[in-house]
Amino acid sequence: MKLRSLYILSIVGLLLVIVVQIGGMMYAYDNTKKEAERALNECFRLAFIETVDNEINNLPFPDMTIPF
Repeated sequence: MKLRSLYILSIVGLLLVIVVQIGGMMYAYDNTKKEAERALNECFRLAFIETVDNEINNLPFPDMTIPF
């Protein structure tokens, strides 16, 4: 095999590896972003429910009444 064709083959292989690595990084970033967004939405929902419940429980209603 000539030295020139070996250089070309090496460069093509390197470019292929770089493209595959970039694709994997984009896939991992997208999955991590989706998981973080899901976790943040769940935490926000729980915090919102707890805050509203605490506010309702601290309202000055007489005992044994239900606020609507």
